Amino acid sequence: MFWRKKLLCQFDRNNVLDFLRKEDGYSLDKVLCVTKEYAILDATAYLLVRTGNVTEAVNLLVLDMAESMSETKLSALVDLISSIDDEKQWFIVLDALIAQKQTNSSNPLANKLIHKLLESMKFNVNLKSVLLHL
Repeated sequence: MFWRKKLLCQFDRNNVLDFLRKEDGYSLDKVLCVTKEYAILDATAYLLVRTGNVTEAVNLLVLDMAESMSETKLSALVDLISSIDDEKQWFIVLDALIAQKQTNSSNPLANKLIHKLLESMKFNVNLKSVLLHL
């Protein structure tokens, strides 16, 4: 079973996360090592959350988003954070987006992503906390 996951990571990386969500009965630590080895970030983040390393999972995806910002990557982060009910994770992402905006103020995508994140935060984070943070 372990080798099947390794081959999946090597040859069908786009389907690893879906496979892991559907399957059970695998060693989290072993499969986590393989997803890290092949740099399959969404699957690695999923496994990190399952092992209790939520902040590491969020930081991994934030770093990836910082390298190439996209709505898809932000959506993955929002889905992850929404599922764990931890306000501080929202602020990690918000701070990263604000830093990205300050680094490249001419990037209109940064504004759009900040707006999308704040829209998502309104359902998950106390407004007073957001205002105090800003």
